[in-house]
Amino acid sequence: MNICIEEVAMENANQKNAQIVFDMISETLKARNLKFVKPEGQKSVYLQVAADEMTIGLLIDVDEDRQLIRMISMLPFEFPKEKRIEGAIATSMTDFNMFDGSFDFNYERGVVTFRITTSFLNSVISPAVCLSMIGRAFTTIEDYGVKLMKLANGQMTLDQYVDLFDEE
Repeated sequence: MNICIEEVAMENANQKNAQIVFDMISETLKARNLKFVKPEGQKSVYLQVAADEMTIGLLIDVDEDRQLIRMISMLPFEFPKEKRIEGAIATSMTDFNMFDGSFDFNYERGVVTFRITTSFLNSVISPAVCLSMIGRAFTTIEDYGVKLMKLANGQMTLDQYVDLFDEE
């Protein structure tokens, strides 16, 4: 009997914490005059930023069950079938050289997705942390995503892509 009461209490606490975090994210974006879409009934927001060479969309999702903030961006290009091995190699190499976040490569579809997460389990996420995560996501996508896009579009060879990491 006590286990059920404890589980309900934990679930209620998780819901409350997730709502607090989601409200903070929404208010932080509003305070920065960032335009975003908030789907009804979800603890998610979607925003877009036009960078120099691509428009970057970012879904910010609050995962109530796992107590995570997840930021996900599907990059606006695909690797053609004949370049997917290069895409897989380049994505893996990129991830190896990054300190935060990751790029996921779907070999079947040739698409690349960026993802970064942080936990709010037993902690407080401030607006500054939220903005830092958003900034890191957009900076990382702009830096590496454009290079991956050039590789996918044939504007860069895999050897040229690999050489970029030697320069860093």
